Amino acid sequence: MTCWYQDGRYILTPTGSYSVSQSYQALLGTLPKMQEADLIWIWLAYQERLLTKERLIRLNIPIDTNQCCLCEKDQEETQMHLFAECRWIAEVRSKLSSWLGIAIQCKGVYSTLQWIKRSRWKQFQKEIVASVWGAMVYYTWQLRKSRIFKHSSVQPEYVITQIQKEIRERVYMLQSTKRALRCQRLILRLM
Repeated sequence: MTCWYQDGRYILTPTGSYSVSQSYQALLGTLPKMQEADLIWIWLAYQERLLTKERLIRLNIPIDTNQCCLCEKDQEETQMHLFAECRWIAEVRSKLSSWLGIAIQCKGVYSTLQWIKRSRWKQFQKEIVASVWGAMVYYTWQLRKSRIFKHSSVQPEYVITQIQKEIRERVYMLQSTKRALRCQRLILRLM
């Protein structure tokens, strides 16, 4: 983060003058903003419309194999398999669940988000669990694309560390809000 207060003066612009918008950006930090493409694939995942191999076959699009590229099992790649049954996502979910102290259900995207919504947690806790789940879905889909198109792989430990880092950054930024103050035990656990 930019040093925005030096020698008793607020310094944010190259000229040394104060700017409210640049102060806000400095406080916000360098968290990546969600792009339109990310919003589209989240919507597609929620609607169960991602182009998995099973869906490509149903659309009569020729593919080499319909097997999941993330696990070594001889399983058909469906959206349910990718986000609930796959060995890769199961390992990520297990470690993140123990980090959160909450057993994240292993259902599809829609069912899991509905489960989070119906849970009797405080709003901040729901937001954190939904963020972790969304990050798991995001990284799983990105890894799948990377394995298919770039023939590269990522270890689950890297993804787990990345998700924890992103969640910690967001919790750190929001920890003084009213809804976060009601969940201090969770915040201490995550930090």
